[in-house]
Amino acid sequence: MWKSALWFWPLLLSALTGLVVVVRANQSAAWQSGRLRILAICLFSYAFYYLALSWPVWLTEFSWVKRLVVSSLVPVGVLLLVAVLPLNRPADLFALQLPRLAFMFWFLPGEYINARLDRAVWASPCDIPMWEARRRAFYPYVHRHAFQPDGRILILGGISKPGRHVSGLKLVRLLPDGSIDPNYQAHAGCVRGAGYLLPQADGRLLISREMMDSTPYGPSKLALVVSPEGKEERELYIPRLPADQLVRGYVSQLQLEPDGGFMAYGNFTAKNTPFRSFRLRLTPEGVPDLNSGVEVPGLEELHKLEAITRDADGRFFISYYDAAAKAPLFLVLTADGRLDEAFQARLLETQRAHGVHRNHALALQADGKIIVVVEKRSVKHEVVRLHRDGTLDASFQPTPLPFESNHVSAATNGSVLVARIRNHGNTRYSGSVELARLGPEGGIDEAVTQRLQEACASQKVKDIHGLAVKPDGTVLLYRPVSSAPEEKLRLLVQLRPDGTLDPLFQPPF
Repeated sequence: MWKSALWFWPLLLSALTGLVVVVRANQSAAWQSGRLRILAICLFSYAFYYLALSWPVWLTEFSWVKRLVVSSLVPVGVLLLVAVLPLNRPADLFALQLPRLAFMFWFLPGEYINARLDRAVWASPCDIPMWEARRRAFYPYVHRHAFQPDGRILILGGISKPGRHVSGLKLVRLLPDGSIDPNYQAHAGCVRGAGYLLPQADGRLLISREMMDSTPYGPSKLALVVSPEGKEERELYIPRLPADQLVRGYVSQLQLEPDGGFMAYGNFTAKNTPFRSFRLRLTPEGVPDLNSGVEVPGLEELHKLEAITRDADGRFFISYYDAAAKAPLFLVLTADGRLDEAFQARLLETQRAHGVHRNHALALQADGKIIVVVEKRSVKHEVVRLHRDGTLDASFQPTPLPFESNHVSAATNGSVLVARIRNHGNTRYSGSVELARLGPEGGIDEAVTQRLQEACASQKVKDIHGLAVKPDGTVLLYRPVSSAPEEKLRLLVQLRPDGTLDPLFQPPF
């Protein structure tokens, strides 16, 4: 009886191998891919064909030794034969067209078993702290980050395994020196939300989706509310609505109101109605209030609002990503949400008078003046400053930038930081950091800019994936995860206002 049970020896060997691969791959990055993974796939494929093809051998009158040898060679011969014969037509497998060689096709069972094994028993990223990801052969990455008023840093990041079906979003809070805030409860597991990080004035946090789209079939999730201590308080859902009340649009900002409701800013439309507004109030139950909208002429021409900023007078500066060739990058609305037509007229007049062809980025200074990265017919990119009424500030002498900037930030001392961010509407990889500091008069501060470049070079930062600037001019940036595969290279880098590297900022990932 025990001799007949030897027929299952590949099954036992595959199970043991799978267990070893899974355990070791969760402990060492060297096991996450490569030849050991291929070995496991081949072994799983062999076990599959062995059990599928060799059972008639065990029904013969051969001795158990002959049956063991012959049955073991059957799948070997079959695989060697078909592996060298290319398929002349795409193979239809599970409704997928696979134009590949027979070698790849016949080892798909092992690939499938290996993938299912990964999903079933691989370590969950929700059980791994983000700062231990690399030691466990996972890759940490930064999705969004935001500053709280007290200087602490909120990170919405993730953990993933290359080539695996495992990932998870983590919410981490760092102290100003980059160390982990031990009092933040969200470190324990994964968060149930993705999108913008929107800190509120009362210390709470909203994790908002980028798109709002209500449906008549069921609730649609929009945001997650997180307490100041990092505990998930509640989720905001748009409830099931009648067809004539369906609302959709892009969300740029979301604010929590005192009564528990929400004010959303973006570009919103309602089905089968003329409703189109840059703001929309949601009740505490998530029901859109169409009476809260403010119609703005020209808003129907916009696709996606990039950011909405308010100045000291309560005016709204709405910047949108893809401006028409003759339109400004931003609309300016009064405090009650109406289009500031006088400002828009002066702005267009200023642009025509100075040959501005296109605008690329916007920032408001503390004194209310407006910093804009513009493109002219003769100059690719330069930074100009506008007065509060939209006229050009002649005291700000623009300098052509040595790169195409898509980000601008203003510090309280009057300096301006310009940069090109890789994921900011483009995927062009530059291979070098494009970052510069301008002085209060508009010229490039060569000394600070050189120190910024040297600090990035010392940390092997080759491209910027995200960037934020504190009011004092401190720069916090993070690199693409693909450019920081080594454990010693941190994703986050902080630069002082003078452009030097902040050695006291030691993030754990």
